[in-house]
Amino acid sequence: MKVGNEKILGGLGGIFLFLLFVPGIGILLGLAGYVLFLIAMYEISKVYNDQKIFNWSLMGVILSTLGLIFVIFYELLFGAAGLLGTLLGSNLMENVLVFVISIGPIMDIIVAIVLFVYAYYLLYKALKKVAEYTQISMFKLAGQLLFMGSILIFIFIGIR
Repeated sequence: MKVGNEKILGGLGGIFLFLLFVPGIGILLGLAGYVLFLIAMYEISKVYNDQKIFNWSLMGVILSTLGLIFVIFYELLFGAAGLLGTLLGSNLMENVLVFVISIGPIMDIIVAIVLFVYAYYLLYKALKKVAEYTQISMFKLAGQLLFMGSILIFIFIGIR
């Protein structure tokens, strides 16, 4: 079976995801990219009658989004604790601040690494399966690059 429109949708989704960091409209483009990517993966899973493709893709997108929300939430918590500790100057806030500064970043990094790496591993599995069905090795390469990038970003750049 041929996959035509699904490739176009997936390609547009990838381009929109790449434009996620454009100031102002980037968040909307990223959201549209995720939606187009998931629609493409859903249609491909229907064409090849393999629900795993869509399930892995959906779980990958959900986990990467949860990882991003977790990191943003922790950073806001870290900033609020620091601000309150500075404004109030109480011993209780000092204890909270010490916890947030010492244990918090380690937990933040570990949880983010696990969520992002596993999310992109699931996307790799889905794209590898698409490559098997379509005989287009670029799908597998895209999955490998996503997965390796999720690991290497923490090694070379770090979470912050």
